[in-house]
Amino acid sequence: MTERENPLLKRKEVEALVEHVGKATPSRAELRKVFAEQYGVPIEHVIVVKIRTRYGTNKSFVRCHLYEDLSVAKVVEHKHLLRKHEGEKGGGSSEAEEKA
Repeated sequence: MTERENPLLKRKEVEALVEHVGKATPSRAELRKVFAEQYGVPIEHVIVVKIRTRYGTNKSFVRCHLYEDLSVAKVVEHKHLLRKHEGEKGGGSSEAEEKA
């Protein structure tokens, strides 16, 4: 696990290798909960940026950002990532869904 403090963006950038033997790749919600507990921050302040699992392995590379101030995350992070963490789908346009 590597950690890097980013004072300009008021966040901690964490990269970790997560083992999940006999289980599926962990969800963003599960990872947010684990990192929030481990670092003692509110779950809303944890943004999981990337989850990569190599085929046939039980290990996933995870990159996440832990924000001190959630308002900074709303400005800095990609909108699709913020929607994923709010329970919405990340891809596509919400305008098309509204018209349907």
